[in-house]
Amino acid sequence: MESSRAEPFYCELPNGRIEHRAEPVIFFLALLVIPAIILEEASTASLRTAATLMNITIWLGFAAELAFVLIVSTHTAAARSARTGSTP
Repeated sequence: MESSRAEPFYCELPNGRIEHRAEPVIFFLALLVIPAIILEEASTASLRTAATLMNITIWLGFAAELAFVLIVSTHTAAARSARTGSTP
């Protein structure tokens, strides 16, 4: 009988990149930017409100992913040193 192990939600590659199972969601949010921009130019207030709500959702999703990556990454010291030019 096989033991079924669930894959972890994320993995960190040797180069420091974090791959996670929510990447398709982030990709979908990125694609939502296009209709949001189109709706921002609409003439009715309700469509502009919909665009604003889409933008808020998109940016909250991006911010949540950034926070997640910064929390789980073990390479944060390397990232800081690369930014400042110092060695860890």
